[in-house]
Amino acid sequence: MMLVCSTGLTTDILVAKIVKIIFSKNLAIDVSAVSGAKALTEYHELKPDIVLLSPQVRYMKKELEMITKNDQIPLSIIDMKDYGLLDGETILSKAMTLLGLVMK
Repeated sequence: MMLVCSTGLTTDILVAKIVKIIFSKNLAIDVSAVSGAKALTEYHELKPDIVLLSPQVRYMKKELEMITKNDQIPLSIIDMKDYGLLDGETILSKAMTLLGLVMK
């Protein structure tokens, strides 16, 4: 899972929360936060199963869709409310749903 944000501070906190949930539920998911400036380069290096955009970089959706569609990788914008509340559990659950997985 790759989370794209503008600078990284808030998303780093969000990633820490998501990783804690992943660990507590014994899930095999890797999560990385990258800045919008490095999103394309990091995408090719990380080869994520899903890309989530923070609300601040939603303008990048069309640009990233060009490569994620070719790779058949889901791309979604994180809900503003979930992002603002740093609701890692809801964001992880929605990502898993997009991947066709269920979080227990």
